[in-house]
Amino acid sequence: MTTGSITWGSRSDHDSKAGRGWIGETSSKSWTGEDRPSSYKTDVIGRLGQYASRSDRKRLENEPHPYRMTFNREVSHVITVQPWTWWGVNEGWKLAGPSYETTVPAAFGSGATPNDPWSSSDDLQLLANLKDQVYGGSANMAVTIAEMRETVNTLGQLAKGVSNLLLHAATYESLSGKRRKRYARNFVRKVSRSLPIKKAGGYWLAWRYAIRPALMDIDQQCQMLANINNRVTTNRFRARHNSSASGKWFGAPTLTDHKAAAVVFVTTKANELLVWSGVSDPASVLWEKIPYSFVVDWMLPVGNFLSAVDFWRKTEGSFVITHKVVRTVKGCYGNSGNVVVSGGGGYSYTHINLNRTVTTDPAIPYPFLNLEVRKSQLALKRTLDAVALFGLPRRL
Repeated sequence: MTTGSITWGSRSDHDSKAGRGWIGETSSKSWTGEDRPSSYKTDVIGRLGQYASRSDRKRLENEPHPYRMTFNREVSHVITVQPWTWWGVNEGWKLAGPSYETTVPAAFGSGATPNDPWSSSDDLQLLANLKDQVYGGSANMAVTIAEMRETVNTLGQLAKGVSNLLLHAATYESLSGKRRKRYARNFVRKVSRSLPIKKAGGYWLAWRYAIRPALMDIDQQCQMLANINNRVTTNRFRARHNSSASGKWFGAPTLTDHKAAAVVFVTTKANELLVWSGVSDPASVLWEKIPYSFVVDWMLPVGNFLSAVDFWRKTEGSFVITHKVVRTVKGCYGNSGNVVVSGGGGYSYTHINLNRTVTTDPAIPYPFLNLEVRKSQLALKRTLDAVALFGLPRRL
């Protein structure tokens, strides 16, 4: 068992109008965990040799080694603050006295960061990613076959719509004079009566949930078959997943970044061709056949939960799961009453928490209902999906 703590850096007190603060740079680290495996060399020359080899270094970093670590670093400089007072709409902001020197910790406290965005949904996604690595991909032939009818019908309707559009274009080109203008006017009138925005939403859904998934299915089927037949035999597999949240602290950008890595040393697993066929995972097939199941997965990841349970049933081995949460604040620019006019950008705060566990029975959390809307490209796509799926008002 190894445990310890260390503090380094320098700081000095700084008295100011805002209260007692400090300037300088301080860092601290504390850790606890089991001793490294016997393959880890403790002498300096041996360690340098191991870390000079990329393969040895990667193996050492992912050996079953439970470990916890906390790291803090804070940099504080002298800043100048100018107080202001709000005098109302007519007068606006006015100076509330002379500026003065202080420090960020004294005037505003230590940096605050957003809450950790990681949830049980992210744990399920990490296990789903690990399953894809172990079995060569996420293809499921049974699900593809079960959804084939809806996919073919959607593609047929889309092809029919494109054919009709081309037919109208050809008819328009064959006419001339008043007949062409009359045909164009009637066509526009007919299209406007059939809710073009709603049709556009239908085409969007056809792309998102018929054409695009069909193309991805073909790619995943080919990838999984190629991996089954050609990849090098190994018992070690690795997957990653991350979740982050950003914010502001007295005008400065803040970030909470949660990264996780899962490594499994497999001792027993199911036949890859059987997993690819999907016959051994009927729950996922039934879930995909339920109408609007993909909408439920937006907020409640039932699909990933079923995939994780199937992975847990079929796979045995040693799981090394590492979580690393990094919280950062860069700068401080004051609030409406106290504006930092110099040195605020030099302040920084960093907090790192690392936790590595080793187990033969990874925990599978139940799906967590997540109604939070984040600013991301995926959130925008899902918003468009919802608008197109549940319809638009007849008049906008």
